[in-house]
Formats: sequence, C-alpha cells, structure tokens
Amino acid sequence: MIKGKILDCENPALAKLLVSVRDADEAKIALRLGVDWIDLKEPDGGALGAPDLETAHAVIRVLGDHASRSAALGELVELDFKSATKLAELFPILKVGLSEMGKSEVWQEKLTQLARDISIPKQSNSARLVPVIYADWQNCSAPEPEEVIQLAGNLPQHSKHERFILVDTFQKNGQSLLDHADQSLIQRWIERADDADCHLLLAGSLKEKQVIKLSRLPVEAVGVRGAVCGANRRSAVCEQKLSRLLAAMSAATTPSLAPEV
Repeated sequence: MIKGKILDCENPALAKLLVSVRDADEAKIALRLGVDWIDLKEPDGGALGAPDLETAHAVIRVLGDHASRSAALGELVELDFKSATKLAELFPILKVGLSEMGKSEVWQEKLTQLARDISIPKQSNSARLVPVIYADWQNCSAPEPEEVIQLAGNLPQHSKHERFILVDTFQKNGQSLLDHADQSLIQRWIERADDADCHLLLAGSLKEKQVIKLSRLPVEAVGVRGAVCGANRRSAVCEQKLSRLLAAMSAATTPSLAPEV
C-alpha cells in the first residue's frame, strides 16, 4: 500500500505544485497566486543552482514562515558546507544534487554528514535534507536511484519531520523527466520511497499536461520552472502562465490511479 493521498473520481486529490523562483519578485508572484510550495534556486547555476545569501534573505523577507519553502544547495561534489548551513538558517528544506558522486566511494558518508550539519538545532531552526535522484543519472555519473532512496530513509534529522526525495533531470536540454523514466519506473520509485518512509517529489522540465497527470500519482509535489516562465527556465516567471497552470490543476477532475504519462 502506497502512502499519501487516496484518489477517487468524485473528489480528486492532486499533489502540491512546487514552483522554483529565482528572486524576491518571482517569490511575490508565487505567494500572491497561492502556490503550495515555493522553492528558491538560481537557474543559471544548472539543475540545482544555489542562490546567493543576499537573494535568499530577500526571498525570506517575502515568504516569511510560508509552510512549504525550500532552497537548492547545488551539487554535493562541489558544495561548501558553510554556505549550506547559512541557507539552513533560512529554509527548513534544502535540496542537494548528486552528479559525479556515483564515482565516489564516500558519497553516502558525505551526504550523511551534510544532513547532520544542517539538522542541528540553531535556536528554532533545523533543516532537513532532500537528496536528488537524477532520472538521467547515467549521463551525469550520479548514484543509481534506488541507492539514493535507500540512504534517504536513514539520513539524520529530527523525527517529527517528514522525509522527501526529489526526482529531477540533470541535463536541461529539452528532454523531460518522462523521456528518461516511464510510468512503471516512476511507480517503482514511489513504492521504494514508501518502503523507506519517504515522500517523493517529481520535477524535470515538465510541461503543463505532464504536471497535471503526474500530480494524480501518490507523490507529495510536482515541481516546475520552465513551464511557468516567459521563454525558458532562465527567463522570469510569467504570472499569466503560472495562473493558467494553477487554474488547470484546479479544474482537473478525472483522476486515475495509473494515469498514462
């Protein structure tokens, strides 16, 4: 039995929409439109580009204590742990990529240490770490997805916090998550994450229709950026596109336990 929402035809329950913003102006748009989960990253820095601290502070002044807010740390292979702990003082959820770590014999230890470093209470702050499965993991020398899932369930954090794993794409070359992972593979990852007591988040250059279909799966959230930007993921969030996606999700009324994606 997969945990999470139960879908029925009369009262469909969709996953949360996660929108990645790059600055305070975009955060204001997402907050005003009622986005469930607001995530901060720098698109020019790759799949999980980390924001600078000045931008992070500006975004937090906009978001305040918004219940679901997160930030990208970048890639573990080149991560400055001190910068990570600074972001952990602002955001309760931090995502980290694992490109190039498939070659490392100590990536599990390094990831575990990072989780420990950001989960130490600092006043009222204690962040949790979200490791990223890259669906195109072979193209960026990341660990195999099921190895990441297995470790995610054992990362140190406060027991009251739910655990998350993000599935994303490393290469932003026009291909989406669904070009690398079909429905059966995504379903298997959902089941493995459930076994590890983790919630799955799905992202990876998804289009509007793909977002809606994937939102019917028993996952915590489906993430976008490029789909709600003016031209591409490096351009600014477009309020009209984001509003249209939110309206489309609200109007989605034909759920399926096994949608054709």
